[in-house]
Amino acid sequence: MKRIFRFLFFLIVLLLASAMVLPIVFKDSILERIKQEANANLNAKFDFKDVDLSLITTFPYFGFSLEGLEISGIQEFEGEKLLSAGEFSLSIDLMSVLSGESYRIEKIAVNDLDLNVLILENGKANFDIMKETDTAVDTSGSSESTPFHLALSSYELNNINLNYRDLEGDMAFALQGLNHVGSGDFTENIVGLKTHTEVEAMSFSMEGMDYLSRVQLESDFDMDLIQDKFRFNFGENYVSLNGLKLNFEGWFAMPDESMDMDLKFSSPDNSFKSLISLIPALYYKDFESLKTSGEFKLNGLVQGKYINEIYPSFDINLMIREGFFQYPDLPSAVSDVNVDFQIVNKSRNLDNMEMHMPRIEAKVAGSQISGSFDLKDPMRDPDFKFLAQAKANLEDLSKAVPLEGYTMAGTVDIDMNAAGRLSMIDNEQYEALKAGGYAKASNLLFGGDSLGMEISLPKAELSLSPQMAKLGPTTLIYEGNTMEMQGQLDNLLSYALRDELLKGELEFYSPRLDLLALAGEESTEARADPAESDTAALAVIRLPENIDFHLNARVDSLLYDQIRISQLVGGVRLKEGRASLENVKMQMLGGAMRMNGGYDSKPELPLAEFDFAIEGFSFRESYEALDMVKQIAPIMKNMEGRYTMDLSMTTLLGSDMSPQMNSVNASGSLATKSVQTGGKVFDQLATFLKNPDYRQLKVNDIDLEFTLEDGQLKVKPFDFKLAGQKADLGGSMSLAQDLDFDLNTTIPLSGLKADAYLKQFQSLSGGTIPLTVKIGGTATSPEVRPSLGNLKQQLGDELKQKLNQAVDSVKTQVKEEVNKKLDELVKAAEEQGDKLIAEAKTRGDQLKAEAKKQADKLRAAGEEAAQKILKEAGSNPLKQAAAKPLAEKARKEANEKAQKLEDEAAQQANDLIKAAEEQKQKLIEDARAKAQI
Repeated sequence: MKRIFRFLFFLIVLLLASAMVLPIVFKDSILERIKQEANANLNAKFDFKDVDLSLITTFPYFGFSLEGLEISGIQEFEGEKLLSAGEFSLSIDLMSVLSGESYRIEKIAVNDLDLNVLILENGKANFDIMKETDTAVDTSGSSESTPFHLALSSYELNNINLNYRDLEGDMAFALQGLNHVGSGDFTENIVGLKTHTEVEAMSFSMEGMDYLSRVQLESDFDMDLIQDKFRFNFGENYVSLNGLKLNFEGWFAMPDESMDMDLKFSSPDNSFKSLISLIPALYYKDFESLKTSGEFKLNGLVQGKYINEIYPSFDINLMIREGFFQYPDLPSAVSDVNVDFQIVNKSRNLDNMEMHMPRIEAKVAGSQISGSFDLKDPMRDPDFKFLAQAKANLEDLSKAVPLEGYTMAGTVDIDMNAAGRLSMIDNEQYEALKAGGYAKASNLLFGGDSLGMEISLPKAELSLSPQMAKLGPTTLIYEGNTMEMQGQLDNLLSYALRDELLKGELEFYSPRLDLLALAGEESTEARADPAESDTAALAVIRLPENIDFHLNARVDSLLYDQIRISQLVGGVRLKEGRASLENVKMQMLGGAMRMNGGYDSKPELPLAEFDFAIEGFSFRESYEALDMVKQIAPIMKNMEGRYTMDLSMTTLLGSDMSPQMNSVNASGSLATKSVQTGGKVFDQLATFLKNPDYRQLKVNDIDLEFTLEDGQLKVKPFDFKLAGQKADLGGSMSLAQDLDFDLNTTIPLSGLKADAYLKQFQSLSGGTIPLTVKIGGTATSPEVRPSLGNLKQQLGDELKQKLNQAVDSVKTQVKEEVNKKLDELVKAAEEQGDKLIAEAKTRGDQLKAEAKKQADKLRAAGEEAAQKILKEAGSNPLKQAAAKPLAEKARKEANEKAQKLEDEAAQQANDLIKAAEEQKQKLIEDARAKAQI
């Protein structure tokens, strides 16, 4: 018996020692294995700092904690962190683990969790990280299953931050500082669950509109959870959004794929102040000291199932009466706020939803604002009616609402209305649609330190009709930029109600425009160092596909960064997600440019296509102002002169809107009459020749063709003059700016100053020496390998040149004598030939005159015969009818004979002249034959 107790004691000690030692001994290998298995099964990077397994300190619970957990994205989500948790811990009842029938978790806690959810425009989500497996699932039911039960007593979420971005749906949701605790006995079928939640800030936006902005949330929910039906029966509860408190009652269930509910909510506090707490500008600015009064009611109900296209019915009502609020330090108030609003759907189909706002009105420092809105059948054929009216002095607004750092002035006058069905617009039944009104602005001014700029609108008027919204002549002044515009928008209501195609056109003029100032950046003119450029990251600009908009622009002076443009005219067409430039002309970089092209934002990487016609651009200004020139033509840095160029280019644009150099495809030509050039290539050439005059050379008559394909710049060999000598150049430059060019030219013997080469060519009497230059290396560090022609060839060429000159001199003397004799003989032959031609023309004229005389007689005889026939017919109508064709026939036969006679005479005259001209040519040829040596 003592041995048994000793053994048991030893076993217990061993187990306790193992519980303490094994997690320590095998900890590293366990951590590494967990990371390997996780990364093998995830399309993401999984990592954590530490794992703690404990039994002694947490007895009778088994403790587990995971610290520094991180999950980061890969591929298109590279650099995006999905999850980062400070600590995840749980405590499991040890006896439940030993029994194996039910695992009882005493507590689960998650601390300091940052969760970033991202859904791309193509619908792919960064939380979809599980890899697909080929493991087959056994559905035969042949394998035995072990019952598994999990019991949970309580859970905590501490300091949780959620950032949800849905690019496909164009919406975002954010939670900051979420703390949530819950407790209940999950071993029972009916769990009495108690929860408490606090959120420091909650924001939600969709399609560019903020619906919630840093709203504080607090809630207490006591409910019964029926686990087998997954149904929640709500007891005492509330949700508080800033100062607005809502109570809920009813139940919510998800027994299958559907959601079933019977919920009612209402606001127990009817204070108008609790409602306006949801307005950020009012809530965060001395909200507690705000003076308020007025009646407020909010209630609603949601009843029924939601599944597929079936929706629960709902009825939500909001009412405000005599709302009033005033800041204690401001002289005026917002008063007489009255609102009636209802959104209701009594069926399971959203087609039957109705929205009613028969009354919305308020006075802001005495300025009246009012309106109404009604909408039925929104999903099929919206039946709408709205009215908006306002007359306000914006300067008085600051007397009722604190606008620290902002200033406003000017007046607005709005009176707009519309009523009808959307189908009336679709069918162009404008006579059945009621729509009209205007919006006028006068002497508007927006500014202040917080705005950081000043915007003025001296005068503007927008008129509304069923067919269009028309903008009258309007002037906008912003940061010293004056913009004048007018135009119209067509199909505006269909666009607003059904997101259909919006058409429009705008005429735009500005005497001066600074694009950086318009973008809210510091103007180039205002920078201490103009070379400084904006380093803020750009993003791909996606253009709307349901807008067809045409802009005609004229700008006298345009400034963008370091580029100054003048006399800009042209058009821009926005259609189907593409912006097209239409015959845009401008003066810049010391010359003029005309361009057409487009920007297509629909592909994942946008496509840019442009055609340029450039005349008189400065090489140096082009290099200093254009980054692409610095990349593909750095030699321009050392060039003085002007050039003309035609260029067609296509390129993909990256996520920062910069060209993807390996996708650039271009072709064109460049020409210049004269340019002064230098740089590292000519520095090395001057060193080779020992002649500093070659560091700066004049280049004339360049006319080259080039292509840029897949990042490779290729220059077709072309002829030009280098320092007054004939030269040719051709080659290529790679994407990595590796050079491979060949230059062939000649240099005067006087230009060779290197003693080692000069001795080889000193026997020459003068002239030029061939020079071949291989240009390699890179654009920023070129390598030059020049070579000169050989002496033997040069001497031979010089002797051959002298012999040719002597022979040419003799030939020239003989030719001069022969040409003198030839000129005399040819002149005599030409004179004799001209005499023959003159005689032929005289004889021809005689023939034609005689023929015309005979022809006139024939025509007169024919006319006389015709008149005789008609006269013999007398006054008898029948004889007259018969006589007319006979008379006409007599005329026709006479005219034909006369014309034939004249044609034959003309042909004889032409034959005489032709024969005389042939005789003249033969006389000249005989004269040339007599003059041959």
